[in-house]
Amino acid sequence: MIKKNKILILISHFTPGTKMGGPLTSVKNIINNLHDAIDFSIITYDHDLNSSKKYENLELGKWNLLNKYKIFYVSKNIFKFIKVLKKDDHELIYLNSFFHPFFTILVLLLKKITIIKSNLIIAPRGELFPTSLSFKPVKKSLYIFFFKILNLKKDILWHASTEYEKLAIEKKLKIKPNNIFIVTNIINSKQTLIFEDLIEVKEVDFISIIYLSRISKDKNILYTLDVLKQVTNKVKFDVFGPIEDENIWQEFNEMKLSLPNNIELSYHGELAHSEVNKTICKYDLFFLPTHSENFGNAIVESLLSGTQVLISDKTPWNNLAEYNLGWDISLKNKFEFIKVIENYPILNFDEKVEKKYLTRKKFLEKYSISDQSNEFFNLFTNTVKT
Repeated sequence: MIKKNKILILISHFTPGTKMGGPLTSVKNIINNLHDAIDFSIITYDHDLNSSKKYENLELGKWNLLNKYKIFYVSKNIFKFIKVLKKDDHELIYLNSFFHPFFTILVLLLKKITIIKSNLIIAPRGELFPTSLSFKPVKKSLYIFFFKILNLKKDILWHASTEYEKLAIEKKLKIKPNNIFIVTNIINSKQTLIFEDLIEVKEVDFISIIYLSRISKDKNILYTLDVLKQVTNKVKFDVFGPIEDENIWQEFNEMKLSLPNNIELSYHGELAHSEVNKTICKYDLFFLPTHSENFGNAIVESLLSGTQVLISDKTPWNNLAEYNLGWDISLKNKFEFIKVIENYPILNFDEKVEKKYLTRKKFLEKYSISDQSNEFFNLFTNTVKT
């Protein structure tokens, strides 16, 4: 029997939590595709993002053995966290943030003083893009300064999802290019969707648009209202996602009062991951004018669901209009966003179904990202050998 490599994944919030967004989805897809070949363990907080309520019906502060991995739910106790890290037998630690004080900065310091001897890979998840660094810039600049002064980058390897992210890591942290590995995130392309069963409203006289993401400054939800208040055709706009920034949420609720009568807006709260595809599938258009995306799991979920996307040009998904997958537009060109919505055709039921099948098919053909399992397996196993 071949011995599996033991990989420890550190992620601040994981299932049964739902608010972590893209990194949670990326880690789940890694485990789902590689658990037969790699022995995965996870350490995560015992509560969801922006919540103090601890998870129920789980063994907190102990290892939980599941079918595909084992998971330890830890409280915000540094000493217990260090104790768990020291005890667990793993050859590689995979970190899913660069700036997290508990799940990254502390780990790097422990590595520096040799309390942790395992190899480390950091996946910054887009945190080093210029737009991301513009949020809380003083705190981030200070950390980067001490990161360099203390030489915490020594013996650390990096996972970038795109060439653009690799360049951002190189430039900001002065990392050698051969220490950064580009591996596109795994997506769940094997799901089967029967669009005829999922599109509930067969004949309508409006365009249905969905926003599915965190309610936060970086996701730029206020921009959606700036666009929609200038749209003249009839639109049904449904918003899904956890409220991460209360100030943005308050401003959103104030701005929505100025929307014209032709815009029907509803907020539906958080959406369980199991419901994402079947929900997005019911809409004509996915709208996310984000300031930046490292990968954009929700964008991928939309295209896999056959729903075209209207997004900013600050994501890896470019030239979408050329392939009839949607539009990626500069945030400076607000009129272009308005024009897309106003010119979007109202289709009958059969036309919608056909469009969704074609969108999904073209997406998979064009980007060829249906399975990156081998690349991740090589990333993890080759790193263990270094």
